[in-house]
Amino acid sequence: MRFRIHRVLTVAGCAAGFAVGGMAHATDGYFLNGVGAKAKGAGGAEIADPQDSLAIAANPASATAIGARADAGVELFVPDRGARIHGNGAGLDGTYSGNGANPFVLPELGYVRPLSGTVSLALAINGNGGMNTTYKRNPFAAFGASGSSGVDLKQIFVSPTLAVRVGAGQSLGVSPVIVIQTFRGTGIQPFATASADPGHFTDRGTDWAAGLGVRVGWLGHFGHAVRAGAFYQSKIVPGRFDKYAGLFAGQGSFAVPASWGFGFAVDPVPALTLAADFKRIEYGGVASVGNPLARLFAGQPFGSTDGPGFGWRSISVVKLGLTYRSSPHWAWRAGYGRSGNPVPASETLLNILARPAWCAIISRWAPPGRLRQGRRSLSLRCMRHRRRCAASIRSRPTLAGVRPMSGWGKRRLAFRSVSRSDGARSGMRPARVLGRLPLLIALLTLLGGRLPGLEQPVAGVRLAWEIIPARDDRGRPLGMLVVSALMAPSPPGHSRPVLVVFNGGPGASSGWLQLGLLGPLQVVLPTRADAPVPRAPILAAPAESLAAHADVLFVDPLDTGFSRRAPGVQPSRVRGWQADGDYLARAVAVWLARHGRLGAPVVLMGESFGAERAVAVAEAWQRQATGVRLAGIAMLSQTVLNETDLRATDPALAMAMGLPTVAATACHYGRARGTARDPLACADAAARLGEGAYLAHLRHGDRAAARSTERLAADLAAVTGLDRTTLATGGMAVDRQQARLAMLHAQGMALGLYDSRRAARLDDPRGWRDPSLVPYLAALGDAMARYNARLLGLVRSPVDGSAYVLYDPAVRRTWQRDAALAGRGFALADRLRTVLRQSGARLLLASGVFDSVGGYGADRALAARLALPPGQVTVARYGAGHMFYFDAPSRRDFLRRLQGIAGGPARPFAAGEAKDLLVRHVDRLS
Repeated sequence: MRFRIHRVLTVAGCAAGFAVGGMAHATDGYFLNGVGAKAKGAGGAEIADPQDSLAIAANPASATAIGARADAGVELFVPDRGARIHGNGAGLDGTYSGNGANPFVLPELGYVRPLSGTVSLALAINGNGGMNTTYKRNPFAAFGASGSSGVDLKQIFVSPTLAVRVGAGQSLGVSPVIVIQTFRGTGIQPFATASADPGHFTDRGTDWAAGLGVRVGWLGHFGHAVRAGAFYQSKIVPGRFDKYAGLFAGQGSFAVPASWGFGFAVDPVPALTLAADFKRIEYGGVASVGNPLARLFAGQPFGSTDGPGFGWRSISVVKLGLTYRSSPHWAWRAGYGRSGNPVPASETLLNILARPAWCAIISRWAPPGRLRQGRRSLSLRCMRHRRRCAASIRSRPTLAGVRPMSGWGKRRLAFRSVSRSDGARSGMRPARVLGRLPLLIALLTLLGGRLPGLEQPVAGVRLAWEIIPARDDRGRPLGMLVVSALMAPSPPGHSRPVLVVFNGGPGASSGWLQLGLLGPLQVVLPTRADAPVPRAPILAAPAESLAAHADVLFVDPLDTGFSRRAPGVQPSRVRGWQADGDYLARAVAVWLARHGRLGAPVVLMGESFGAERAVAVAEAWQRQATGVRLAGIAMLSQTVLNETDLRATDPALAMAMGLPTVAATACHYGRARGTARDPLACADAAARLGEGAYLAHLRHGDRAAARSTERLAADLAAVTGLDRTTLATGGMAVDRQQARLAMLHAQGMALGLYDSRRAARLDDPRGWRDPSLVPYLAALGDAMARYNARLLGLVRSPVDGSAYVLYDPAVRRTWQRDAALAGRGFALADRLRTVLRQSGARLLLASGVFDSVGGYGADRALAARLALPPGQVTVARYGAGHMFYFDAPSRRDFLRRLQGIAGGPARPFAAGEAKDLLVRHVDRLS
């Protein structure tokens, strides 16, 4: 034994003259500095900022925030390694290249499947490397070594994951971590004399071992812009490398070190994310890696229970990342990482063989088969000593199977600067930080409902999201719908109604109705109609809620909210009245079948164009024979029968329909003459006048009019505030839009289109913008970001990672007019009448009297056109505008009316009938 130790000490003494330069690392020791191209693009900061399904390899709790998706890739790891030895008296001087084993192939595969809005299953498979060298010119040849020298360590981590959202914005995850590793060592024969088992020390071929550990994680959302996360991974002790029992301490044991860390992410604006991670890797806790070579001085040979290792010390890693999403299709990433050098200067001898890497080329693509062959992308990272820069163009793969579907290919260009290490020890004190972390987590969790932006929702209900595929009538994919549902915690019976909610535009998401009427948190807006709308309104639990009476399904059509079209699907395939209604009808039927609600009474509710969407969905259900039980339709500020479309077919009725809005507006501004000063009373009086004498005069002139022209002009002037003489000489024309623009023209003001109580200056140098819509876009956009983060745990779309779309005017500009509805007029009203007569469903029409888009007059005209039995149609008018539900009294009254239209319990399905529907509408469509 004395001879062996003496021989090794001689070699160690010669090694004192080694000069191994430029130790900058692309890896955190022998771990990668991030899993997945997105994480690497942001410097590896991913504990609190999950961007794809591979993020669960860093934090298992991320699965609840990712949605249904799959990601695959391969990293071609091309390290540039070598050694330069000088001043050595044993003949080792020279420069040696260790790159003979390049490249290394490291696979990446991630998959997340939400089981519900609170529980997700996931799987991550990722390769690892960083201790791989092959010296064709053996540095130890002078000591008698033969052949090439080097080591080859490969590891595959398999992490099945369960993640649960345990509270509003709080998630926990756990992953059993399976590690499969292989090792091969060659060309270090001189050191075998210092081994407890020289026959199992070097040149034994490739051996493998497997082990099991656990990784746990936490992810918390605090408001809409702040996230925090933490993880802990246990030490993994796999089986021994029997072929190398004389090399590694513990008779061939090579454990995976424990690690822990925490991170924070902040979104200063919705398009920008700043992330920071701290990570500690306990290399010193693994004997075969952390034990110093000096163990030989203590008489411990290689391979003994506490024998020598590579002498690595535990390191701290700090990572900073930035992601900027300049559009739904482009994201820019940058990052910086700094890690301690795990190799002390005294341990350079053996680390010639196990030197960490410093340069890599990464290539990612979508493989064939289950994952659709995608666009290829290349990410090139280069570094010289302590500097690295990178540019990459990449796309995400698409899952082409049934469900769920991953985010689709969106080409992204990312410039990143990542991972700097100069070998210095970190100045942080991780023990102190870790000791305070549980206290910080507990404090933020307990105060969650008391800090700004962390408001508590309605108790007793839960809001959960899921993904439903959108398909055409031939089963071809059109995109992915991200829907959310407000449901009772206990399983509902067939008698509990389901309210299906759409918004309008087209191009508007359901966020308007969630924040203003039906969500478990709603915006608090000023009571005065002309008061400024706050840019960041308060969210609070509503005083009244529909949740006690019905489940509510919020549906965002494609290209709104978080829902997105599939790549290659032209807008014309989904942006039309019937096409829109068909795919939405199928998707809602799938949701009803998934949740066992096909036997429940269903009420469709749509605002503005959403009312037209409700007609299309109801008609599609009848045509598709889905068996959905339509109990009612609620239309808010409907455009099924509207002034613009009637101008070509019945201009007289179009003008009469607009009269109540003109009268209510004139009353509000004190322009109406007479005793009535209540806008609702003015609107009622104008409606009666418009439907009677005024409409008769416009259609037939004085011959059929109940009063003379002069008397009619006087009555019109009284309710509208317009000049009596001008009315008489102008043929009694009262155009609602002209009256809206002219009412305050003398004061240099123009009234809002969606709410005529709001006005804007005509000489605004920025150009006149509708004051009754534009302020709400900014306010509700901010509120919706907080709402989604707080209640759903979503900051970006789980489909493609883009921001939430509250309203996109481009959708409306590219909307296709259906040939069957050309000129429309009464076409949609007649279709609605057919649907209501066949289903027996009840209809609720509601609008504000200050609305110049839909309006009270249009609702009365539509009810008259339908000519349904008494009690089947209800018309309600409110002293507000298009979004009348932002007014608290109007909201309360409307909710009471809404509760009454679902009707009694629907007939349950027979067993065979329910099975057939499930097969037809779930297996085929989902």
